[in-house]
Amino acid sequence: MEEIMARESSSESNLVVAAPAARPSMIRELDQREKVGAGRLTEVRLIEMVFPEHTNHYGTLFGGQALALMDKAAFIVASRYVRRAVVTASSDKVDFHVPVRQGQLVELIARIVATGKTSIQVEVELWAEDLLTGDRQLGTRGRFVLVALDAHGRSTMVPALPQDASSTAEVLPFATNRERTSAPYLCTNE
Repeated sequence: MEEIMARESSSESNLVVAAPAARPSMIRELDQREKVGAGRLTEVRLIEMVFPEHTNHYGTLFGGQALALMDKAAFIVASRYVRRAVVTASSDKVDFHVPVRQGQLVELIARIVATGKTSIQVEVELWAEDLLTGDRQLGTRGRFVLVALDAHGRSTMVPALPQDASSTAEVLPFATNRERTSAPYLCTNE
C-alpha cells in the first residue's frame, strides 16, 4: 500500500504523519449524497442489547422497556416515511411470546402496513437473539398507529402506501377486520 507522508515542522520537533493513499473511487463515494423523499421507506431495523438496567428481578426485559423500544422503531419508520413530525396515537394488541433475557440482542423490525388520510399503521416485531449461538425467537409483536403533524401541530395528509408495501401488509395479517375498524383512528382512510 502506498503511503503519503506529510511533514509538519514545529520549533520543538518534526511530526511525521502517514496516511494511506486515497483511491479515486473512495473519494467519489464520499462525495455522493442521496435524498430519500417521503413515501419511499417502509421498513426499519434496529438492534439493541439487553443490559441489566433494562431487566426485572427475573433477569428478563421489562415489558415497558420492550414497548418503549417498539414505539421508538415505529416512530422512526413513520417519520422516515412521511418526512414530517409524527406522534403515537395508539398501540394495538401487543403480544409477548417469549421472555427476552439479559445479554441477548433484540432486533426490532418495524414495517408500515397501512396508511390512512393522516395516520400510519406500523407493525413491529421484537426478536430475541442469543449473541453467541445466533438462536432467534420472536419475543413480542404489536401494532402502533402514528399521526403526521404539520408545522402548527395539526394532523396532515400522509403519502399513500406503495403497492409493493401494501401487498406485504396483506401477507402479514395481524388484527381482524373487526379489530381494525373498532377504533376510528386506525388507518381507515379518514
